[in-house]
Amino acid sequence: MDAGSGSLSCQRTGQLSTQQNIYTAVPLGRTNTIGDETVQSGGSGSIRVTGNDCYSCWYFVRVTVTTPSQAKYRLSVTHTSAAGADLTDIGTNIPTKQFELPRGRYAKGRFMLDSPDNFIFLANTAGEVEVYVGLDADRVSAREGTYLWSTVSRAGIAQLAISTSDRNFHMGTWYYFYVYAREESLLHLEVK
Repeated sequence: MDAGSGSLSCQRTGQLSTQQNIYTAVPLGRTNTIGDETVQSGGSGSIRVTGNDCYSCWYFVRVTVTTPSQAKYRLSVTHTSAAGADLTDIGTNIPTKQFELPRGRYAKGRFMLDSPDNFIFLANTAGEVEVYVGLDADRVSAREGTYLWSTVSRAGIAQLAISTSDRNFHMGTWYYFYVYAREESLLHLEVK
């Protein structure tokens, strides 16, 4: 807050929310927020929203100032990810270039669906790989509870066929994949 003091609060509602709607999701106090920060003059506050909290949600941010005539503030939203910039983006129906993955190593990436249709995540490989797909770039891995779907390659193909009726299917969000090489593998990935 550049001048004055006040508070910052945030709330959301979306497709999985049965407790909120766009009227009741407006953050009015600490009892109906996902985050609340008191901010003094010259200070800053932040509210962290993790990647797997809500998909296709509306977020409501409220700034309350104690003396409006003296208040000056800036509000910004940033995307942070411990996964970093080492993610490979995959376009729908555009296979990645063939790449080598040494035994015991992994590759991470992401894709977004461009239509509300069933999709297939496909890894063509010379070698054996495990494939995991989830919604959180920072967490998706072979550990139980960090992914939505998984498969192991058989006869050179690892395939995940996902229907729009699957309870974990989401439109308009990034899916993150983690491919682990059980043995040295030469592979390319594709979303169809």
